[in-house]
Amino acid sequence: MTTNILWRNSIRKGFWHPHTVEIQQLTNQNVELIDEDRNITTRIPWSQISNVVVLNSHNVGMSDYYGFGVGHYMRSYGGVSFHNSNNIGDVAFLDKSGVVRVMFKQIMDPMGVKQLATSQMKK
Repeated sequence: MTTNILWRNSIRKGFWHPHTVEIQQLTNQNVELIDEDRNITTRIPWSQISNVVVLNSHNVGMSDYYGFGVGHYMRSYGGVSFHNSNNIGDVAFLDKSGVVRVMFKQIMDPMGVKQLATSQMKK
């Protein structure tokens, strides 16, 4: 059976010389956590995962405002505001005894990742 990547998140560090330090991914066969710094790969087959739990879920918002003004005495002012909100959280993959085997930390859309993982567990 060919391994297909269903979801992948790469964590990069470094400003001048960015490099990947960790890869979190879901494939059609496994949950994988690849630590590039220590050269360690944790690979858990879907058959060993009994539950997927979202922890520490919260929204992070970012706003930008662009304004403009007119005249010396005339006080006309207007602008455009943009707001973005992202759900961030941890996703824990538990084995049949309830022990956390793999944890994806601070990922965007943790509920979407949980739904993808749950659908893969049912196959």
